[in-house]
Amino acid sequence: MRYQSAQKHFDTSKMETLQINSLEQVPGAINQIFKRFDELQAQINSQSNQQPTTAAPDELLTRKQAAALLKVSLPTLNELTKNGKVPGHRVPGTNRLRYKASEVNNALTEIKPANLTA
Repeated sequence: MRYQSAQKHFDTSKMETLQINSLEQVPGAINQIFKRFDELQAQINSQSNQQPTTAAPDELLTRKQAAALLKVSLPTLNELTKNGKVPGHRVPGTNRLRYKASEVNNALTEIKPANLTA
């Protein structure tokens, strides 16, 4: 059953076929597999590194979104919020914290010069 459910998640139409007719072809085929694997890994890495760089000014951002916009970790964002450099806003009746995109962008322009001179 697991194999059947996995088939639903993978697009097999783009799969390449590698035909091996003799043992002498195995090392070359393995090299091709590793080369293709490296290409796919580089493609995945480039896609996962794409972070949002701007947001609509009135948009409310989660902690993860705000941290990604500032290109900082969540603990660093927490410190910036505690220090008042990036104002956070509590959602009424919850412990959830949101950030206004305009305030995050303003903090970004204030933080960058300080980091460049340090």
